[in-house]
Formats: sequence, C-alpha cells, structure tokens
Amino acid sequence: MRQKRFADIANTWNVMVENARPMVESLGPAVERHQTLETQVEGLIRLNERAEAMRSELSSIVKQRRELVRDGATTYRRFAADLQAHHGFDSAELIRYGLKPKGRPRRVSKKKKEEAAAKAKSLEAGKVDVQVAPA
Repeated sequence: MRQKRFADIANTWNVMVENARPMVESLGPAVERHQTLETQVEGLIRLNERAEAMRSELSSIVKQRRELVRDGATTYRRFAADLQAHHGFDSAELIRYGLKPKGRPRRVSKKKKEEAAAKAKSLEAGKVDVQVAPA
C-alpha cells in the first residue's frame, strides 16, 4: 500500500465529514465522533498550510544561502590573494590566516626515500648507478 501524503489524508477525511454532515443526526452516538473528526481535520489542514509556508520559506533561505556562499567564496579568494601578495606566496605567516604557503616541501613516500638513500649510499661507495629501462 502506498504511503499517503498528509494533504491527501486531510482531503479524504474532509470529504467524509462534509458529505456526512446532512445525515449525521440520524446516526445517533456517531455525532460526537463526527465532531471530533471535524476538529481533527481542521487541525490537520492548518498544520498542512503551516508546513507548506515553512517549506516555501526554507526554499527561499536555501537560495539566499547559496548566493551568499557563492559571493563569499569570490571575496574569500580575492582576500587570500591580497594576503599572499602582502606576505609573499611562500611565507609561513600565511598559516596564521588558514592559508597554505606555496612551495612547501612535499611529502616523499617511503619508497622514494629508500631509493634516494640507496642511491646516496652507492655514490659514497664509488659505484656508478645505472638505470635499466624495462622491456
């Protein structure tokens, strides 16, 4: 069974309440249930209207937030460029502002460190390092 939306439920209940109104007096004790269902339908309709208004407001807020982030990102990049121009692109002072200085030494993998150490060791021993290309 598919899940009904709250608006669909409210409409279904409202149809029953409105169509039963002319004959509800003949149902005897069901009059009280009819009145209870009528107040519940009214409450559900009011809440559905509030939810729609909030959904609309949320959509507007999300759009404003997206625009602000887009504009803020441009300003952020420009100000970062100003700081880099003032302090220098490789200045450690940039770290203070949350920016990474350019030209910082990159991480070297263990394999490359080992190869460099082996190469240095072989040069110290007077051996000539010959590279053989794979076939």
